[in-house]
Amino acid sequence: MCLLRTSHGLAATATRRRGGSPCMAAPQWIRAGRAGPLVTANSDEPQTAGLWKLGLLPFPLSDCLLPGETKQVHLYEARFIQLFADSAAKNNDCLGALLFTPGGNVAAVTTLLEVEEFK
Repeated sequence: MCLLRTSHGLAATATRRRGGSPCMAAPQWIRAGRAGPLVTANSDEPQTAGLWKLGLLPFPLSDCLLPGETKQVHLYEARFIQLFADSAAKNNDCLGALLFTPGGNVAAVTTLLEVEEFK
């Protein structure tokens, strides 16, 4: 079971609980030191601006979370549980939502999701 929340809310399965933090937009979240180093497309050296590699969980567009909302997700396949755990561990408990439309398209923008609880 995962509990997800925007910018600081996501939960899954493997017992672990973390304290809450206020909702923040991505720039504030990064400045607060919650995110790892940013990586540009041209270099593996940490930069102050650029792209940030982030694990994505697929969700229909109708399940998009707004700031402050939380979502509980039940992961039952071992490969998804491991993917979730690895992505969360590498990115300071942060994941993204890969939002797809009924027509099969993928949204160009998404929300940051923070793991709140993983058990």
